Amino acid sequence: MKPSFRDLLSTGGVVAPERIQLLIWTVVSVLVFLIAVFRSDPAVAQSAPSIPEGLLYLSGVSAFGFLGGKMTRKPGPVIDSVVAKVDKDGPTLTIEAAGRNLASDGTATIAGKDLSQLGPDSLKPEVTPGADGQRVQLRIVLEGPDLTGLPLDKLPLSFKNPDGQLAETKVPLTSDDLKALVPAAAQGPANDPGSTSPPKPGPA
Repeated sequence: MKPSFRDLLSTGGVVAPERIQLLIWTVVSVLVFLIAVFRSDPAVAQSAPSIPEGLLYLSGVSAFGFLGGKMTRKPGPVIDSVVAKVDKDGPTLTIEAAGRNLASDGTATIAGKDLSQLGPDSLKPEVTPGADGQRVQLRIVLEGPDLTGLPLDKLPLSFKNPDGQLAETKVPLTSDDLKALVPAAAQGPANDPGSTSPPKPGPA
C-alpha cells in the first residue's frame, strides 16, 4: 500500500468528513500562527507569538471530532497478498487473496467489471476466516473468463465492503496463464494462419 494525497480526505476510497475538517482546521491554524509571526516586530520580540486560547480550544474540538469519526467507522478492507491459479482445461481462473476486514457480503470487480460480466458461470467471492484468526481468505473463481480489453499482465482487482470502503490490488499472470486464458492474444497476428496481410516486397 502506498500513501497518497487522497488519504488526507478519505479512508478505504470513501470520503471521511472527520478527515476533511481536521485538514481544513490544521491549515487555518497554521495560517493564523504565520500571520501572528509576520505581524510581530522582530526587533522587540523575545519569543514566538503566543497562540490564542480560543484557537487551542477549537483545535481540541477538531481533534476529538477526528477521533470520534475513527471510532464509529469500521476499518476498511485490506488485501495483503494475492495469487492466481489457472486450470487450462476450463479454462478456469482462480484468484486467492489474503487480507483483513473483508466482509463476507462484499463485492469484487476486476478492471471495473462485475464478475458475471467476465464469466457467466463465475461464482460469488468466497470470504472465509484464516487459520490465524486475524486474516481472512478471499477466493474468486472465473469459469472461462472473457478478458478481452483488460490489462493482461496485472489484472486490477477491487473488493468493496457494504459500507463503500474498498481495497485495490493487482493480480499477476504468467505468460503460460495468458496462453491458457487468451489463446488468440498469445498467438498474435504474426502467427495467425488466417491472416491475409500481403507479403512485404523484397529489395529491387
